[in-house]
Amino acid sequence: MCLQQLGRGAESPEHLQRAAELQPANVQARPKAGLGLLRLGHWSEAAAHFNGALRLKPDHAEARQNLARARQ
Repeated sequence: MCLQQLGRGAESPEHLQRAAELQPANVQARPKAGLGLLRLGHWSEAAAHFNGALRLKPDHAEARQNLARARQ
């Protein structure tokens, strides 16, 4: 069960950020952490995670799209 379903959605970005820190080469962890931060309105922090994913995989479409959203 995810934290959102438990009514603890605000904790999710923290856990996703930790996963990205523990696995810096994991190209899937960074955009997920960024998306959680984006949902909370933490634009610059979210952008940093999307940029990290794009450094690892420049053609990562989800990270590129969400980076554009974070920059709006």
